[in-house]
Amino acid sequence: VLEDTDIVVAREVRSSYVSELHTAMVTDENIHANNGLLLVSKGQQITYPVVERLRLFREAVGVEEPFRVLSPRQETLSDRRTLELVVRPVGSA
Repeated sequence: VLEDTDIVVAREVRSSYVSELHTAMVTDENIHANNGLLLVSKGQQITYPVVERLRLFREAVGVEEPFRVLSPRQETLSDRRTLELVVRPVGSA
């Protein structure tokens, strides 16, 4: 049961390239360099340093693209076919 103090974040799974990443995303799978090195683990929030690290690896070694991310969904919450709902009380980590 949702209460007035709950925040609901609706996300959809989509394929993405390094050039499309932004800080509202979360990885939905491990991201590897072309040489197999793990660069970003599944479930990690995309931050500016993460984007920069991926850009550098893409230029130097290559990154296995596309990869899956969870991206904020712009549509209504009633369409739950492809949604992951994350519910956290305000103020909790």
